[in-house]
Amino acid sequence: MAENAVKETKNSSPKKEKKANKGSVLKFFRDLKGEFKKIVWPSKNQVINNTVIVIAAVIVIGLCISLIDLGLSFLVKLFLGTL
Repeated sequence: MAENAVKETKNSSPKKEKKANKGSVLKFFRDLKGEFKKIVWPSKNQVINNTVIVIAAVIVIGLCISLIDLGLSFLVKLFLGTL
C-alpha cells in the first residue's frame, strides 16, 4: 500500500522536476554570467613576475632535492661498503 503512494508521487513529479530544472539551469547561467563579470585578470607584468618566481622556486627546490639525493646515495654506498 505504501508502495502505491510512492509510485503515485513519482509519476506526478517528473513534470514539476522538468520545470524546476529548466528554471534552475537558467538561473545557473545568469549567476555564471554575473560571476564572469567579477573576474579580474592579472596584468602582463604580474604574469611575467609570477612566472619568474615559479621558475626560480622550481630550480631552487630541484637543486635541494638533488643535493639530498646525492648525500643519501653517498651514505648508502658508504654503509654498504661499495665506496
